[in-house]
Amino acid sequence: MSFETELAKASKSPVELRDIDANYHKYSVKDLPATIPGIKWQLLLSGLKLNSDSVVITQPDFFKALAVQLKTTSLETWKNYLKFHVLDATAIFLNKDIAYAHYQFNDKTLNGQQVPLERWDQVSRVIDGLMGDPLGYVYVHKYFPPAAKARMDTLVQNVEAAFEERIKNLQWMGDTTKQKAIAKLHAIIAKIAYPDQWKKYEGVNIDPAKYYTNALACKAYLYQEMINYLHAGKVDRKRWGMSPPTVNAEYDASLNTIEFPAGILQYPFFAVDADDAVNYGGIGLVIGHELTHGFDDQGRRFDGQGNRSDWWTAADEKRFNVKADQIVKLYDGYKVLDSLHVNGSLTQGENIADFGGLAISFDAFKKTAEYKAGKKINGFTPEQRYFLSFAQCRRRKMTDDYLKTFIKTDPHAPSWYRINGPYSNFDEFYKAYGLKPGQKMYRPDADRISIW
Repeated sequence: MSFETELAKASKSPVELRDIDANYHKYSVKDLPATIPGIKWQLLLSGLKLNSDSVVITQPDFFKALAVQLKTTSLETWKNYLKFHVLDATAIFLNKDIAYAHYQFNDKTLNGQQVPLERWDQVSRVIDGLMGDPLGYVYVHKYFPPAAKARMDTLVQNVEAAFEERIKNLQWMGDTTKQKAIAKLHAIIAKIAYPDQWKKYEGVNIDPAKYYTNALACKAYLYQEMINYLHAGKVDRKRWGMSPPTVNAEYDASLNTIEFPAGILQYPFFAVDADDAVNYGGIGLVIGHELTHGFDDQGRRFDGQGNRSDWWTAADEKRFNVKADQIVKLYDGYKVLDSLHVNGSLTQGENIADFGGLAISFDAFKKTAEYKAGKKINGFTPEQRYFLSFAQCRRRKMTDDYLKTFIKTDPHAPSWYRINGPYSNFDEFYKAYGLKPGQKMYRPDADRISIW
């Protein structure tokens, strides 16, 4: 514990890790022994199969502290440390005692999970993590028909068009930056449901009697596949970062791509036969969220091809930062447990994306025939169903123990603030539900925050 604490002291905090430039340090491999002495860099890089004349080290101070520990920490402590981490990383593939010990600390003590996941659930997650493409191929053919992909394509196009219109109408951004922002928006590649090319896992032999060996074989395949991509020296902007069954979405700033696996393209986020309010309030808002990541406090520092670039005018950047600071202060004020507050700086990018996604997708929804007709379904107007849809998608339960860890480490705010935060600052929400002064979510006009 004391050894890991020393390593932690030399590590940057989650907030500090959000500073892109402060975490980009490029070194020549031949100069590393003199720049950060005490580590056998050539041996390390060779063991990692890295054949490059330069590397990027995000935290040089950590490696300098590590070099000190290599000299001062006993060999016995190092052995215990490495043994523990091998067991911890592979516990689910080992015997019941080791797997249960892993559960007791990581799931029960840290997160308040009272019982282990059922075996089928554990194994399903392992297969998704280690053989995501073969599993995804089966999943997509069973649960994601061509009609669903076609409707999702249309949703992406409509939300992107709404975002372009919003950029053109921004009062705080100048014309020069607007033109570059729209060019970047058009350069975004949308990856929907599944990859064009599936990983084939050639050379991986699966033996039903050897769970641990199978896992290591898959890990070795995935690692080598990553190394091959690195050494190919060519950027593939269609490369996927998640497996098709994953319930998630992402924006990749270094590729300028958005990705929506088939796993999230299911109810309640999306359904091919659902009304527009449900789909625009669900996956439509997620599309807007991911697009906005290209223009949040981090994504905006990259151009349309994913290269680090300062393409904003100084005046526009200053005005953006004022608005971003308003969102930081808003979330800093949200309390979760006793005196524990949301970290507005850590969650800044996600909060900006939530605010943007809400406004952008609602604009796209307003262009639909359903919205214009105004017909109620189950007693709710189209706009009310839109807001209900996203709230239903985001609702989530957390134990207090999990929440304590979540607040300190996760770049997202707790789910209820991801709903109430943007909604309480959005004029259309007030109109839809007739929100009045004195009600809990009411904020005066002058206090409402709008950024994208």
